[in-house]
Amino acid sequence: MPRNLESIVTHVNAFNQKLHDSVLFSGEQLSPKLTEVAIERRFWKGGAVVVSYSRAQVERVVDLIPIASVFDAPGNIGSGTRNEIKAGLTLPLERLGVDNAQLRFNGTWRTSSVSDPVVGKSRRISAERPFEGELFLTKSFPQFRSTAALEGTFGFRETTYRINEIRSLYEAPSWKLYWDWSPRPDVSIRIQTENFSDRLRARDRTTFVGSRASGIVGLQEHRSAYLSRIFMLRARMTF
Repeated sequence: MPRNLESIVTHVNAFNQKLHDSVLFSGEQLSPKLTEVAIERRFWKGGAVVVSYSRAQVERVVDLIPIASVFDAPGNIGSGTRNEIKAGLTLPLERLGVDNAQLRFNGTWRTSSVSDPVVGKSRRISAERPFEGELFLTKSFPQFRSTAALEGTFGFRETTYRINEIRSLYEAPSWKLYWDWSPRPDVSIRIQTENFSDRLRARDRTTFVGSRASGIVGLQEHRSAYLSRIFMLRARMTF
């Protein structure tokens, strides 16, 4: 694709139309009515920004449904909507005064709406994560035959709705810092540390007397754990 060229591609599955420009955008068909739009902008040398939006009219949402008002199991809870925005950035840092360095970001934002089969109100689809993202920062040192990098994920939160329980899982951002050195073409050494921010994982449960429709809370529970810091030294030689 030529530089400094912005492309917009719209894909509407409802009418089986496919519009091709400099960018082809396609996705999984979640329902007979899916609209997607993508915009890409290239800049500098190797830089790019990509933003896409999709909206799906989902006819058969698979979620947890009550069985005989006693337990729940995966099943069809009816129609709903799902919206998703994705953004990606590749940013070379030479023009900002940092040679041989690059910053990359990928993120996804989601919203959805379905009718809860237990209480009859609108809510998000079970286990859907509102946001997920990752970040990569790398810098190479050719004179030292080495590369330093910082990689991370921004964590997530998801909520599951059962017949008599609401359960939320949370995971804090995770970061990894490492340095790779190749003193010879057949030798590589890595020094790495992870979880240096004491990564948290947590689970919250709220159970109800009878079903969630009663609104009477029977139990609230919180569990959490911190993942220990990890330090690693790795040496590899090829023969």
